[in-house]
Amino acid sequence: MRCGGRLVELGMTKSEVAARCGAPSHQTMRYEERAVDGRRELVTVDEWTYLLGPGTFPRLLEFRNNRLVSLRAGRGGL
Repeated sequence: MRCGGRLVELGMTKSEVAARCGAPSHQTMRYEERAVDGRRELVTVDEWTYLLGPGTFPRLLEFRNNRLVSLRAGRGGL
């Protein structure tokens, strides 16, 4: 994904993405519990949506424990 010519890549932190793209148009946060090596671990999941302008699909970004793990286009253009 590009924001004003600046590239956003998997593995970036939320602050790195915000510095390149600004604040998201919408964001949600939740917690997920997962089992790792027989113990339970709580993971913070942040979902950010960027509306990049008319005629474009929204960009959906998912962060887990502050790192970008998923970046995809949403449904429907503006």
